[in-house]
Amino acid sequence: MTSAAPFLHFQNQTATNTGAVLDLDLGLASATCQVTASTGTTAGAVTVLGSVDGINFAPLNNALLTGKVGAGTTLSAGIVTFTAPGTALVSLANAGGAIRFLRADVTTTMVGGTATAWSLGR
Repeated sequence: MTSAAPFLHFQNQTATNTGAVLDLDLGLASATCQVTASTGTTAGAVTVLGSVDGINFAPLNNALLTGKVGAGTTLSAGIVTFTAPGTALVSLANAGGAIRFLRADVTTTMVGGTATAWSLGR
């Protein structure tokens, strides 16, 4: 599915999971994924992944990403790690030329809180 409006990968998730897939369409120039950990979170991680075929996904490396993270949050190699409640904005430059599909997965169980991930492509 293409995204003219925010696209929900998952909401209020605690256990590891595979999120819904966003089709960025070949003509899109960029995308941003917002990952949030709720109040009470003390640990957990969400990985932002890309794919060309929509089947085989891999974490996005730092060369494709720029990020803005809040306190208690780090971003490295497409993995947003939480040690406290917070939000990370993970942006992909020229995503239309690099990947077509975007997914966010909870890859480390959220402790004490939940995670939610939204994306927007243009």
